[in-house]
Amino acid sequence: MESSSSSLTPWEQVDRKMNEQDMFIQSLSLIKSDLPQLSAVKSCAMIGCGYGRLDLECVGVGGCCPNVMEIAAVEPDEDQLANLKTRVAQLLPSVSVDYYQETAQTWNGADKLFDAVLLFECMPFVSGAERPALFKKLFNNVVAPGGYVMFFVQYQQSFSNPVNVIDQILSEMITCLGLPLLEETDRARISEMMTSAGFQLCYDLPIECEMRFDPLDDEFLATFVFWSEGSVSLDQVRKVAVEVFGDGKLVPYTMSFLVFRKP
Repeated sequence: MESSSSSLTPWEQVDRKMNEQDMFIQSLSLIKSDLPQLSAVKSCAMIGCGYGRLDLECVGVGGCCPNVMEIAAVEPDEDQLANLKTRVAQLLPSVSVDYYQETAQTWNGADKLFDAVLLFECMPFVSGAERPALFKKLFNNVVAPGGYVMFFVQYQQSFSNPVNVIDQILSEMITCLGLPLLEETDRARISEMMTSAGFQLCYDLPIECEMRFDPLDDEFLATFVFWSEGSVSLDQVRKVAVEVFGDGKLVPYTMSFLVFRKP
């Protein structure tokens, strides 16, 4: 039975407006066909993984890394980590998992090297200035020779200088409410930094997604109150949302599934 929208966490409230998970799942057959070598991945670090919305699809039975038996799950948010533990117990009962309540920047590895690293959710929370050090740490201390690093990022995302409709809408919401901007996730810049760290780009798959704003229900709008840590009220969010979203109901955007390999 599916959970009602009111029982979802703030992160799940935002995610239910997007079809990224569905589109990623639809793309898995193509990814597995293009990269059959991922079936050999036995160990994986999921960094900044939240509640595992995409990560658990990747390493699950139908995923592109279906034979993973060992996972390091790194997530700083206590509630998301608790949700992840519940989902892992249900979906991957035979997999060995170590949990770390840390950020991507503070986690220094697990004294072992992994066949793959997933960075599906955390890039908007790692500043551009911090990324080179993070990618170099992955190369030196986390990824095994011949191992992979995978991203799922918006093709070109810039909240400070919006380049598409969804960025413009969310940027206006964030700015009007006085919330902190998320970091850009321009795939070209990420590729450049990863290459500089020593990795080789081996796969880049665009995945078309969409965000549906209709209805602008209170459960969804309350996520902005949560994000503000209570500095704005739900009434304030409602007012701004009506002005910003207007009649827009469906906004398309492109995500990129990027895979890099350590030589």
